[in-house]
Amino acid sequence: MISYLGGYSFFRSYLVIFFVCVIYSGFVSADYRNNYCNSGAELGSNSISFKLGYLRPFSEVEVGGVLGTAALVGAVTCNAVEEPYGKLGFSLQVGPGTGEPGNICSTPIDGVGVRYRSAYGRAIPCDHWDEVFLVQPKKGGYYAVSLDQAVEFIKTKPRTSLGPGLHELRLPPSSYISSYWKGTTNSNIWGNYAFYSTAKLLVADCRMVDANKTVDFEGVNPYHLADGGMVEKKFDLTLGSCGSQSAAEEFNSVASFHFQSKNIRTDGRLENDRCEGCAKGILITVANAKGKMIDLNKSYLMRGGDYSLSGERITHHFLARLERDFKNIEAGRIQVVLTLIISSL
Repeated sequence: MISYLGGYSFFRSYLVIFFVCVIYSGFVSADYRNNYCNSGAELGSNSISFKLGYLRPFSEVEVGGVLGTAALVGAVTCNAVEEPYGKLGFSLQVGPGTGEPGNICSTPIDGVGVRYRSAYGRAIPCDHWDEVFLVQPKKGGYYAVSLDQAVEFIKTKPRTSLGPGLHELRLPPSSYISSYWKGTTNSNIWGNYAFYSTAKLLVADCRMVDANKTVDFEGVNPYHLADGGMVEKKFDLTLGSCGSQSAAEEFNSVASFHFQSKNIRTDGRLENDRCEGCAKGILITVANAKGKMIDLNKSYLMRGGDYSLSGERITHHFLARLERDFKNIEAGRIQVVLTLIISSL
């Protein structure tokens, strides 16, 4: 059976004491060594990116739940003349800069907070900082900066003051990127971030009617899969509580399905679980009601699918096909879990 589960400006404070008779004046300057690895700019002017992946509709997530995640991506090139300055490594850090207690930090979007995560997976407090990239560089080295789930967008309240429709997400303007050599230098502002998002926050009341759906192939004779044969089962996924048919139509026009499973192959099909008692030599294809295969590695636009509207409900129609993968088939259970995530386009 197949089951789906419904799824930066940075401020420092300085104490300045003026004397009537000044004997010595001093200041702390930026340490040029903290730009040993850079994105091609001077210290303080470098750039790195946060890129948003999927983004779930506001109504689909419980308070405290994750609406979507963004990855930290970029690259740095290190000094080709001087030797590295510290044995412990060169580090980039993120500081939320919002200052409130805890690790869910405020954003300009009502009802949406943000939680940054370090390279070690721990949440970064809103009034502190932590490392998101660490390397022991070689002279002239080039290094990719990549951290999945560096940012989590969190639903912070049951309702938002945002009106129905699509809304741009933004990170806290106070967030900053700094750099330092562990055990060698103090940190300095390294540069700024850019935030890229192909999805927008969808505010609407539509939600899945069923928490999960089971597609049961029942008993299948291997002979049915011989010579290119297959067994098909129809199944539907319904969203409701949209408020009206016009609201349902609007939701359907701007939303998409994303699929997640450890069983998804590179060709977009599903392989069976590799477990004791599970069948071998078979695969599962998900298709629309007209029989066109759906690549589960890609987004499925709801407006381009096979669906029907009835009042405030949207029902999408699908097929699950059981097919032969290898010449020899071993009998057993068909067991696959496919998670469906609703996202804006």
